[in-house]
Amino acid sequence: MRASNLIIAVIVLASIVGCASSGHPTESGLEDWLNVCRTAKTQYLSEGSSADVTFSPLSITNTEGSYWAIDWYGIKIPIPPVKYSSVGIRNGSKDLKSIYLTSDDGKFSLILTYKSIPNWTIQDSQKSIRGIIDTSSLTLENLIDYSYTVTSKDLNCKAGANIYTEAIVYTALMIKEINSHGTLNSAHRGIAGKKGWLTRSSVRDKIIWSAEMPVGTIKNTFVTVEYLVNEHSKYSAIGALINQPNLRLIDDPAWLHNFQMIATTWDKPGLIKLAKDNNYRFTDFDGLPSAQVIMKRLNESRSNNAN
Repeated sequence: MRASNLIIAVIVLASIVGCASSGHPTESGLEDWLNVCRTAKTQYLSEGSSADVTFSPLSITNTEGSYWAIDWYGIKIPIPPVKYSSVGIRNGSKDLKSIYLTSDDGKFSLILTYKSIPNWTIQDSQKSIRGIIDTSSLTLENLIDYSYTVTSKDLNCKAGANIYTEAIVYTALMIKEINSHGTLNSAHRGIAGKKGWLTRSSVRDKIIWSAEMPVGTIKNTFVTVEYLVNEHSKYSAIGALINQPNLRLIDDPAWLHNFQMIATTWDKPGLIKLAKDNNYRFTDFDGLPSAQVIMKRLNESRSNNAN
């Protein structure tokens, strides 16, 4: 629900700025914008929140042990060599697909996602922004990257501020907050030589690593590798090992080879068969909103931990 409210706020802002496309915003439009900006800064973008996390160097620790691995969209993804018992898929839309793998004890989950937003655009009226970023190449990729370079202190929410400049900062901070999956702890530019962003967040007793990468030259299209892992697990730093060349690997089981192929082709019947052959629980997530999918996985993990 929180993410939905943030998205609504972004849409409201877009409409406000859009109304001002013919010149300076109207007095009522400016007042509406200031109310939206101040509310967001109070509720979501306060100092010390996820909004204030910016890029930092990645420190790789806790690399002991060996891993299985799969190759997906040109990156090597480490997989803990533990017992697994649950898989799921969401492939009802060509623009949003996800595949899930969860350990038997519920303390580790892997989520692979492909998402494309081909028609995304910042309002044309915002092309007149000057002095903050190059709007001639303002893509969602650039805005995501920019979001990890600004903080709540860069958003003034004052009548004398440039509404267009403020709109870019506001939108970037909102995107960062939505992508935080809880409390954002750190953000890192690049993923072991690949273009993209690696973040670490925390929710209750879970660590969430998210590695997001643009897909080639396809506009506003990304793949994401997410780990949900117990904070006390020996695999709690696994996100930092994505695509690392010195990863110690052991031979993969046959089912994981099949899982890799299924994750590449989004083969739902293939995943159903894999689940049946290995006595795994299978879940079809089509029809569930993304936030509900994530909460379902977290609730399953907490239920397993309680047992």
